[in-house]
Amino acid sequence: MPRTVEVRVPTYRRPRLLRRALQSVQSQTHENWRCIVFDDSPKREAELVCRELADERIVYRPNPQNLGAGRNIDQAFRKQPYLEGDVFCVVEDDNYLLPKFLEANLRVMSDTGATVVQRNQWMEQNARGENPGELDGTIFEGIMSERLWPAEQFKAALFVRRGISNGGLMWAGNCQSDFETGCADPILQETQRTFLLVDPIYLALEPLAVWRANGGETSRAQGSYREFLSTSREIQTMCMKIYDDLKASGKLGVLRGDDFRLPPPKLEEGVWRSLRRWPGPSTISVQRRLALLAKAAVLRWSPV
Repeated sequence: MPRTVEVRVPTYRRPRLLRRALQSVQSQTHENWRCIVFDDSPKREAELVCRELADERIVYRPNPQNLGAGRNIDQAFRKQPYLEGDVFCVVEDDNYLLPKFLEANLRVMSDTGATVVQRNQWMEQNARGENPGELDGTIFEGIMSERLWPAEQFKAALFVRRGISNGGLMWAGNCQSDFETGCADPILQETQRTFLLVDPIYLALEPLAVWRANGGETSRAQGSYREFLSTSREIQTMCMKIYDDLKASGKLGVLRGDDFRLPPPKLEEGVWRSLRRWPGPSTISVQRRLALLAKAAVLRWSPV
């Protein structure tokens, strides 16, 4: 019996993009899936889209009250099934999947025993409104090697980027990680999901999903500078803990290993920004290190 994948789709007032996202689910080569659409719009624009697609595997669920972008996305990461799935993934309404996304991720799980898979994604650039853009570059390009990563080592990606990406993540119901954060900030959520990771995670570099790089047009929260400062400080705190855990387990050497494909200064700079010492010979100047530490200290101790 093939595994049932439960696809969760949070949406808000983007019916054309939602249609594209849902049609990409319908086009999957793995056909044993169920899909639930969380509509956060009081006008219920998504209801007509779901009705017109006329697929009994797609369930429309309007939110009883407006949750905002962050909480609407976060509910899609609930550990328990909403329908009858035993494997889960999330497709935000402005993103979409390539046809072999589900099949390839399930194969990785079967072949490696992984209960969590992070799939690489194409970036859809120069997208405006609900119009499509062109695919250019991927989110993990030149960042990390493809392999099964212990959780504490994968988390080190937060020194340079967010780590887990919502639209490329697939997890099994029997994994130990809980990716629902309770946070209303959709940008901070991805960082928190990385920090909450418990299971080994397989990073698959073939891009089989698409993330829409639409900047300020996104439904994600656009907060004040004070909120930005608070978020940045929380990310810094998480990075400090990740470094300390690696040090305590004798695994700091992973930062200097070949599995991180970044130019050495990039990762080192991320460590200094976390008010921690690079575990090896430095690749940046003393002046640059002092500047990074000074900025990190301002972030750490300035009033919010």
